[in-house]
Amino acid sequence: MDLDEVVNGYIDAMLWAEPARGFNADPDDDTAFDSAGFDRESLTDGARQSIETDCRKFIDTNADDLAEYAERRAFSRHDGTVAEHAGHDFYLTRQGHGVGFWDRDLDALGDRLTIACDSFGETYAFATTNDLETARVEVEGG
Repeated sequence: MDLDEVVNGYIDAMLWAEPARGFNADPDDDTAFDSAGFDRESLTDGARQSIETDCRKFIDTNADDLAEYAERRAFSRHDGTVAEHAGHDFYLTRQGHGVGFWDRDLDALGDRLTIACDSFGETYAFATTNDLETARVEVEGG
């Protein structure tokens, strides 16, 4: 499975799903990073490195299950590649969102991948400043 595509899917899910903590002054504002103007290029080098490390480890330790996932999900690619979908599902499952590997009609495969995601723990994304021109997205935890 292509690491860059998994990373891109993971980042896209994070930017779509997470509120722009640290950027919005109002703690009740749940505007997502992507809606606030952040994109893949907005990540700090440390955030990108952390994400790449986690995605590489996830791919390496779950290669057989991800190969089966790719076979079973290949027919349902709406937007993006199967590897991007795997990165998206890795992020959403890891974070405990209401969708992810367990929600893809994958039966035991979905259960195994969910357990694998759970072992990574949650991460937290936040903006480094409240100014879009200088703000970058950082992650911690996991």
